[in-house]
Amino acid sequence: MTATVFLVRHAAHEHQGRIMVGRQDGVGLGPERQRHLAWLRERFSRERLDAVWSSPLERARTTAEAVAWTLRNSDTEAARPNPLAPGALARRDVGGDRIIVDEALNELDFGHWTGLTFDQLEADPLWPAWNESKATLRPPGGESVLAMQARMVDAVDRIRRAHAGGAAAVVSHGDPIKGVLAYHLGMPVDRIDNLEVDHPSVSALVVGDWGSKVLWINERYTPDPAGAEDDPPLAAEEDDG
Repeated sequence: MTATVFLVRHAAHEHQGRIMVGRQDGVGLGPERQRHLAWLRERFSRERLDAVWSSPLERARTTAEAVAWTLRNSDTEAARPNPLAPGALARRDVGGDRIIVDEALNELDFGHWTGLTFDQLEADPLWPAWNESKATLRPPGGESVLAMQARMVDAVDRIRRAHAGGAAAVVSHGDPIKGVLAYHLGMPVDRIDNLEVDHPSVSALVVGDWGSKVLWINERYTPDPAGAEDDPPLAAEEDDG
């Protein structure tokens, strides 16, 4: 059976554009967090999700709470199947309401580049070389883009099987989402930066045993003149300052 998978890039973090945070945990969302999360909450109020899956990093989990708002507040909640039956899924850690945290959805491991400023990265000759040849090079001490793509594609396949006939949201990071999209578009990984995936944004696939189709890429946040940004803060926002 076919499943719809929404690929959600997390809201912008507090070091956006300055530091390569990579897999650093404890990185909170930036000054746009309230607006970004309110937009995601409204966006997914129009979808019927069976579950929300998330990278283990804080910025993704906080974003996933906004996406999962519709699960906690849907009139049809009682009719939803429970995708979290014991033994049904591997490598999972359930936190919150139907949020499944999966290590395979993590950010690319940038190794020794983690924590460096982008000015420092520009001074490393390997940085521009890696950006031009991501299929053959890897960050020093880190993960190859091909390995990242393989774990993400496998994770999306597990997720679509777990929610066959339904829909799930997957909250992850820029390069991992681009890697999944490139795979389903038949693009080489060296060209993943030709894809734009903003903070926050929603891309979508339908995937089944027959194959897959990319429905859209990079439906992104825009300021809401109707005032959705002034909604009360999500409970998750109160916890991490």
